[in-house]
Amino acid sequence: MDAGQCHASALRWYLAALLFTMSFVMGFLWNLMNALSGMVARNLGIHPDSIEDDTLVGTAVLLIASPVFAFWMANGRFRLAMLVSTLCSCASAWVLLLGALHLSGRMIFVSLAVNGLSGPMAMFGGVALSDLWFPCHQRTRATALLCSANYLGVGVAFLVGSIVIKDDAAIGALVRLSIAICAVTTTVFILTAIRFPSAPRHAPSLSQALRHAHPMQHGASRSGYFALASSASFWRIALCFALGSGIYAGWGGSLSVNLAQFGFTQEQAGWIGSAGILGGFLGGYLFAMLCDSKRAPLQQVTLALFVISGVSLLVFLFGCRNAWGVVPLAVASSVAGAGINGTIPLLLELAMEATYPIPTASTGNVMTAANSIGAVAFLMVPIDTVGTQWMNWAPFAACALSACLLAYPPVRCRRREIDVADPATLPILHDDGHDR
Repeated sequence: MDAGQCHASALRWYLAALLFTMSFVMGFLWNLMNALSGMVARNLGIHPDSIEDDTLVGTAVLLIASPVFAFWMANGRFRLAMLVSTLCSCASAWVLLLGALHLSGRMIFVSLAVNGLSGPMAMFGGVALSDLWFPCHQRTRATALLCSANYLGVGVAFLVGSIVIKDDAAIGALVRLSIAICAVTTTVFILTAIRFPSAPRHAPSLSQALRHAHPMQHGASRSGYFALASSASFWRIALCFALGSGIYAGWGGSLSVNLAQFGFTQEQAGWIGSAGILGGFLGGYLFAMLCDSKRAPLQQVTLALFVISGVSLLVFLFGCRNAWGVVPLAVASSVAGAGINGTIPLLLELAMEATYPIPTASTGNVMTAANSIGAVAFLMVPIDTVGTQWMNWAPFAACALSACLLAYPPVRCRRREIDVADPATLPILHDDGHDR
């Protein structure tokens, strides 16, 4: 195959915008009740422990639904997966609005559970889309934007709880916010229904062209799971993903309860939490740019981020115990978030490199499961029995262990080897020139 036959369609930016928006809303709704814990407790009688329980339900829904979405994407039904995800996101927003109008905590919990059905696309749909539509020199950046969008939504939810809807706000503020979310999710669903092909006309990279030309080399999604089970490098990466972003997600999801022991209000916890999440979004994109433009090694950059995060979390823990103010704690949180959330796209890309040519959806599904298990393990610890003193030690220990796991041996980047190879040395590739 001539490398000139690889062509990245401009439509990729439109598709990425739709997936980014849907993923952002998913993260926003996932963290909204935690960010508004004071207001919903006063207006709806929802206890913080109930919020954690519903977070667990949403995570369980995500875990159950992920294999179905992975199967669709691995078998060329990306459009179907996106349509179902945007429909669930839309339904979740409308049920949330009804719950706010009728002062029904039960309906709000149903809304957040339904929101979990859009989680698979938010978690690993981005890495599949970037592999399918983006050229190799933009792939890591695309993964960073798309797979960090839901975490950005989590951070913005904290900001809403700190600035827009405070502890003393009336239920009308939640109603107005729900109407805005309904408008956004309905628009995204309509645009997805109008135009969202499952695959591009031309492969954007040699590795993607080779995957399409020789589908029987990696088999169906079921064969992909068997191949993943025998990959030591993949399980090392997946464990780092569970320990890092998984436990950090659980930590962020219970930040208001955690910081209450140190005398912080919902608003102050919101500022600290949003600093960490927003710092992670920026950090992830900047380090992804470094890996794309400078060809920096993914494994070494990710290792450095875990070390930075671990040190920052140790500083954060020290600051909490010594009654530091909101500003220094927010700075420490933002640096830690920049490191841990910055590892999300890099670990996903590293997993895709190590497991090529296994379908990206299969790999992404297992990575998402690992992430969710880490978050669930954190949230399942009974606060009433154990207390909250352990909460700030857990992400620090996770970063330290992840750094040790990534230090050695090196992970082979198989997909990148194909993309930088001489096309004349690759098998004959065929491109039918049609959207699928």
